[in-house]
Amino acid sequence: MTRLHIIGIGNSFRGDDSVGARVVERLQQRVTGAATPGVRFTQSRGDVAELIQAFEDCQEAVLIDAVYCTDSVKPGAVIKLDLHSNEVPLEHLRASSHCLGVAESVELARVLDCLPATLTLWGIAGENFPLGSELSAPVAVAADAVVEALWGQYFAPDTRANAAAPAY
Repeated sequence: MTRLHIIGIGNSFRGDDSVGARVVERLQQRVTGAATPGVRFTQSRGDVAELIQAFEDCQEAVLIDAVYCTDSVKPGAVIKLDLHSNEVPLEHLRASSHCLGVAESVELARVLDCLPATLTLWGIAGENFPLGSELSAPVAVAADAVVEALWGQYFAPDTRANAAAPAY
């Protein structure tokens, strides 16, 4: 069983929607060569069956995905949510470029009783989703901050228990 599964969700051809994959790629590059037994990195398009299978095979899952902006959540804002203990807030995950999205995957896994013991979403509010576009500047900055926070929480020797969501 995998101890920690870090899953970047999104479409790498749709601007800010690619932020999950970018975070996973950068974090994986950073830990290359470091001893990371029991850690798995995955880039996913958010397929429901794929996510549920990933949940079943780990003790802790960390999801990184683009979320939608609201009046109070501006582009580049980072939202860290405990999805194991709490219902998925649909105001940020109300629609998806992944057909059925993270919210539906998590809630179906909850019904099927196959959530990992710990399930966290790092959502980065995006604004730029057209096909062929690049990450917007605020989302790129937030992606770097999430990489640093995850590095600190899970991989840096003396700071693993102290990482918090970056404030914007």
